Amino acid sequence: MRSVAVLGLGLAVPLGPLAGQQLTATERAEAVATIWAEARYNFASWERVRADWDSALAANLKQAAQPQSDVLFYRRLRRLVALLGDGQAAVIPPANLRSRIARPPLLVTSVERRPLVLEYAENDEMRVARPDRLAEILAVQGVPAESWIRDSVLPEISAATPADRWQRAVQWMLQGEKGTTLHLLLRVPGGNQRGISVTRSVSLNDRWPLDPPELQRPWPSPRPRARASSDSTRGRSPQTFSGNSTFAPRTA
Repeated sequence: MRSVAVLGLGLAVPLGPLAGQQLTATERAEAVATIWAEARYNFASWERVRADWDSALAANLKQAAQPQSDVLFYRRLRRLVALLGDGQAAVIPPANLRSRIARPPLLVTSVERRPLVLEYAENDEMRVARPDRLAEILAVQGVPAESWIRDSVLPEISAATPADRWQRAVQWMLQGEKGTTLHLLLRVPGGNQRGISVTRSVSLNDRWPLDPPELQRPWPSPRPRARASSDSTRGRSPQTFSGNSTFAPRTA
């Protein structure tokens, strides 16, 4: 079997088909079954899971048998893992798939559950669109922003609390197939509304353009030397599940 997923559950499963090759229905089914089994038998916080995990397996195996793109399958795996309600859970796509998933160079955050544009990278498109900083996104593709987030984004988001889940959903609400265009309706500071078009241009493989270059980042302060005590062992150690079902602690 080709490696098809890295699940992060406290966690991460790498999703890694050979470059340029579409996953087969059998490989998709194996990926679903592997994630289901790793979570069911190795997830340290299983007692907190409220979803019907067996029903989720049956539903996702049925979906895996349908013809679909690898991007759509990746999104369906994200929905499966989100049922665990764990803030560290994630499905990590391989590099060739990461290059096909992108978002516009807009930094979006949630303020009182409203998606606001905090910043944007000034490329040629953004100089034309001129998305006002602190503008509220009212609609995406003609769909009210709250409905867009609730129906299209939130089901794929893993988080331990509703507030964190919503914040993460807002941050990634514009992600999708690279090169596709999004039409946004904004309410700019002052109350006026206007529409802009932006392109999903920054892939998951690309450096996020709003991050400072390495040489501009502040030098980290020395960490204080920790004193030995029983407190150092109280936290939950992050763990990773790999596609070959080997369970091992994640290193820093």
